[in-house]
Amino acid sequence: MKRQKSWDGKIWQIENNFADFATVSDWLGQREPASVNLHDPLLMHDMRVATERINQALKNKERIMVFGDFDADGVTATAILVDALKRLGAAVSYRIPDRAQDSHGLKDYFIDEIVAAEVTLLITVDCGINDVVSVQKAAAQGLDVIITDHHQPDPERRPTEAVAILNPHQSECDYPDQDLSGAGVAFKLVQALAHQHFSGTEATIFWQKYLDVVTIGLVADCMQLRGEVRALVRLGLAQMRHTAWPGLALLLQQLKIDRENLNEDTIGFYLGPVINAASRLGDVQHAVQLFLGRDQFGARVNHLLQLNDERKRWTQTATEASTAQIDPEATFQLIITEAWPVGLLGLVAGRWSEKLHQPVIVMRREGDRFKASCRAPVWADIETALRAKQSLFEYVGGHPAAAGFSMPADKEAELREHLAEHYAKIVAPERQNAAQALAPALITLELVDLIERHAPYGIGFVAPKWQLSAAKLTEVHWMGAEKNHLRLTFSKDSKTFTAVKFRAQAYRDKITIGQTLDIYFTLRRQVWRGEERLQLLVEDIMNV
Repeated sequence: MKRQKSWDGKIWQIENNFADFATVSDWLGQREPASVNLHDPLLMHDMRVATERINQALKNKERIMVFGDFDADGVTATAILVDALKRLGAAVSYRIPDRAQDSHGLKDYFIDEIVAAEVTLLITVDCGINDVVSVQKAAAQGLDVIITDHHQPDPERRPTEAVAILNPHQSECDYPDQDLSGAGVAFKLVQALAHQHFSGTEATIFWQKYLDVVTIGLVADCMQLRGEVRALVRLGLAQMRHTAWPGLALLLQQLKIDRENLNEDTIGFYLGPVINAASRLGDVQHAVQLFLGRDQFGARVNHLLQLNDERKRWTQTATEASTAQIDPEATFQLIITEAWPVGLLGLVAGRWSEKLHQPVIVMRREGDRFKASCRAPVWADIETALRAKQSLFEYVGGHPAAAGFSMPADKEAELREHLAEHYAKIVAPERQNAAQALAPALITLELVDLIERHAPYGIGFVAPKWQLSAAKLTEVHWMGAEKNHLRLTFSKDSKTFTAVKFRAQAYRDKITIGQTLDIYFTLRRQVWRGEERLQLLVEDIMNV
């Protein structure tokens, strides 16, 4: 295999050199994961117990509260379960904590508020699996708790007082798919309830309403696109093209999304960030009411879009301001601020982690304590690294690639020492990607059609990356308010290609018209004023 090092410092392996459509088509078909049908929700441990308790509450007209998380997964999980319970006749409300004030999880002080509201059944979504103290307090006050979550359970902090725990990661759970997000677990609960209250087609119609909403949660929370998750996302994207949710439809319209050609990137680059912007810089209610509201959708959508624009500006400014804290010799990065909103910490960490291919922790000092968000390549497993020294933290939780914590400020030196020791033992893998070389004649909308037949793509099933070798650069245009995005024109074998590279500041001193370059890219269909065009999204460039 040919190995090459690029402008971004990556190692590329050229696996195949395709010259005809038949060979490309065969290769695309062979790499696609096997199709899977949706699983029976009753296969999930405690599902029958959970539905029995909910049905009891419905029968007795008890007050139910859904307690969710503030990110896109938690918002969609909350919307799915609240809407479904209302359709079943429940007296149901919801509560989502404030990102800045409360952080993640069911804190014990929420229990007093919930009990005072005469709620007798609390259902968590996308949280709760390690909130032992809060569940104990709820049980002591006569409040039943059903936990639905997808985060890793801590075997030493099991909320045994819960009536039921729905989480495919439990050791006693034999559910066939562990890749569900919080919205995914909530959806399976709704699916189980639907088949208990209705039969045949009527039950299917009931839960099908939520396919496009659960897809937002699954993709925005970066779930592995395999097994049941892949099946749900494929169904959900098809439904989103004709969504019946008026707030979502208006948001797609305002974002100028071509609904017929929307895909998983629509969620990853547009819908997810807009929904998350509500809790990062404003009130999460604007995002929840996008689904659960009955009117004023225009005002809500416009407000979310304004928050998202503000989020972009803040993230760019904060990332640039943190440059001085980056240590090029370190195995991880620890950035400290007193100024940035808590909701932006993860975005800054993500920008640097993507660029440096390292774990990055961004901490905000609040008096005598820190709140932090962390991002890391999956191989670095930031959650495990933090939990290995759990005594440092007041709270810690998350995933291998994303985590958060709060801790006393005087523990900073101890944290640095622990992470330095932990990551000294872990060797970062080479930054390498696989690409398939293409003859210029194959780079057409017809190839995009072939690629789209095997969608969706994402974590666990990445979109194929291609290489065009020895192409001549004929035009360079810097775009965007900050002039940090590139539009390039290449030519080879009498064919001309338009390519885009986002956040291309590092290329500014390297790129010159007339260069002959190897281009690494993904392909997409761009629709402009009703006309379909081929566009190359540049992944990387290398001098020939």
